[in-house]
Amino acid sequence: MGEDFNQDHIREIENKLSSEDHSSSPKFTDTIANEAVDRINRAKNIFVRGVPEITGDIETKKSHDGGILKNILDTVMCNSTPVTFFRIGKPNNRFPRMIKVIMQNEHEAKHILKNKKKLLQNVSLKNVSIIDDKTPNQIECLKELRMELEQRKSNGEENLTIKYIQGFHNWLCFYTNLATLNSKFNELLCNIQNLNPQIILITETWLTSNDLDSLYNIDNYSLYRCDRRNRRGGGTCIYLSSEITNNFSVTSLDITVPNIELLGLKICHKNSFVIHLVCVYRPGDSRLADDESLIASLDELSSLENLIVIGDFNFRDISWPITDPPSDLSTSKNVFTDFVLNSNLHQFITEPTRFRINNLPSILDLVFSNDPHLLTHPLISSPVGNSDHAVITFHIQFNLQYCTPNVNKTVYEIIDFENANRQLADIDWNDVFGDIRDPVVFWDKFLHVVNFCKNQNTVKKTIYKNNIKPWINGELIYLIKYKRKLWNKYRRTNRIEDLLIHRNFARDLKKSLHEARVAYEESIAISSNCKKLYKYIRSSLTTKVSIPLLEKDNGDISQSNYENAEVLASTFSKVFSVEPTNHQLPNITSSRVSSSLENIIITPDKVKYHLQNLKNNSSPGLDLISSLFLKKCSDALAYPLY
Repeated sequence: MGEDFNQDHIREIENKLSSEDHSSSPKFTDTIANEAVDRINRAKNIFVRGVPEITGDIETKKSHDGGILKNILDTVMCNSTPVTFFRIGKPNNRFPRMIKVIMQNEHEAKHILKNKKKLLQNVSLKNVSIIDDKTPNQIECLKELRMELEQRKSNGEENLTIKYIQGFHNWLCFYTNLATLNSKFNELLCNIQNLNPQIILITETWLTSNDLDSLYNIDNYSLYRCDRRNRRGGGTCIYLSSEITNNFSVTSLDITVPNIELLGLKICHKNSFVIHLVCVYRPGDSRLADDESLIASLDELSSLENLIVIGDFNFRDISWPITDPPSDLSTSKNVFTDFVLNSNLHQFITEPTRFRINNLPSILDLVFSNDPHLLTHPLISSPVGNSDHAVITFHIQFNLQYCTPNVNKTVYEIIDFENANRQLADIDWNDVFGDIRDPVVFWDKFLHVVNFCKNQNTVKKTIYKNNIKPWINGELIYLIKYKRKLWNKYRRTNRIEDLLIHRNFARDLKKSLHEARVAYEESIAISSNCKKLYKYIRSSLTTKVSIPLLEKDNGDISQSNYENAEVLASTFSKVFSVEPTNHQLPNITSSRVSSSLENIIITPDKVKYHLQNLKNNSSPGLDLISSLFLKKCSDALAYPLY
């Protein structure tokens, strides 16, 4: 919430900084980058106010605060356990100190903040409140807003309040030139796993019609391609996350330029909001005639609403920002310079994006938009693999209400089987069932008792996952981050020695990524768990497409999977014939089976034998009791089930 209302303030700071001469201020981009990193680090923190403090030793105080925190988390329906918690500041007699709580991840913190009003329903927590962990910049911004609010109220303005923006979105865009997607795909996956961008744009994919989409599939992303034809190299592609494809219609823009790859997408939300996204790769040896066609296409595109053009333009001799108009229009460089000066497009990149040993750093990759307020200031970071092009990231910011996808999360149940088995064995099942003869009532009674005992001995832990590929682990993500640190060191020193260290580490990292993938594939190949192997093969050979939010008969968009199912059921029902209005079933002419089973003998030992031979990884039935629970508690469950 604190991040939403001060976006205009951050943008104002960026505009002021961009209007100044930063040649003598190397900390220009670091200021914004550090603010962004600080917000990310604080995203999983919350502060709890109003919890009384008690006297005693440290363990007693910790136990007291932990008990209240558990009550708070239960009230806001959070099943997770904090990483740690502690009081902030020195003890005083005026008011209790706040408790800083560090959750497992930002999703848990957001869930708690979203449901904090539920504390009002708990009488024991009526004086307790929860706030987010704001950065100093956010606190200062909020302070300024409150001062402005009081001043304007004192001047006679009425009905004023600080408005917290609802529906504010901050799409992260990830762009780079890979010079072969195939050789750097493993490291690209790790970067995507780490950053979780909504949009990925890549130039020089080097893909051809023989390369299947499934080979470059990224879970929860849709792939769009523009491959080079008739010769090697080049090509562009765009990945859009399911958050976009599930809520927006995506159509291709009809753009064709000879010998230059342009991939354009129109991302539209119910015709009320639209973004036009174009990814460009212009070869360094492009002819003047082709460049003039490119400029004509860009000129036509510049009239579109919310246009973003990004790519490798290979104009190494242009100095950005452009200050002087060209003297003649006989070269591609001058023609392009003249176009930029006279168009409504704003170019954001002013720092080198390509770094090659024994060559001066140059600006080849550019970002254009006809709305300078649509994008945040781009950040330039470590290349992917051994590419000599840096990664460019920026955010697309806009305000729009739409349904965001559920976070990928898994709730793990940690069950004390030994204690559960002991409690179930102590139950007098004859007393529980009494004179019940109805099998449905009998089964419901059994399930109620078993589930109650199971819940009493279960601890739930929620794990939020964003696993692009199962072989990507925490160690690989750490190596990716360490590589980024080496890059930042080189950018600070500009020493060729540091660049060589970065390149050597990139080579070793590529080897580590390959070994990790091969090791995982070998482990599932020799594993007895066939399901795991087949699942991995399917994920590698097919491109998974999620079901988007569907349009109802009244024109509204569904807001959940349940509503999606209702829309699909309504559509499917229309293809069936009309049933008879009298609801009578057809006569059955075949004779019924008259034989009976009279010699079946079931004993508790037989039931126990079959329970103990259940497979641990078998899926539960409609009763939702896992096979592992039935197996571990077979001693106690054999009698009531026989």
